[in-house]
Amino acid sequence: MSPMIVVARDEKFRSGLNDKNGDDLALGLAIGNIHTVFFIGFRQRNGRILNSQEMDELFRITFNKIPQLKEAIFQCG
Repeated sequence: MSPMIVVARDEKFRSGLNDKNGDDLALGLAIGNIHTVFFIGFRQRNGRILNSQEMDELFRITFNKIPQLKEAIFQCG
């Protein structure tokens, strides 16, 4: 399953984004792209995928930065 789909289905992110009906598409895509690039780079540098503990940490970091990400994305558009 692609990282973008994992993020889109994650209830923590849906509630954090306050995205009840999927309208916040730009933010969801941006977060999915950030995670995809991180996952690919991590696998290339370390020769393995993130374990569940590392994945939880990445989600926690991203979740804590959602207000800043949201503001930056919508400043661009």
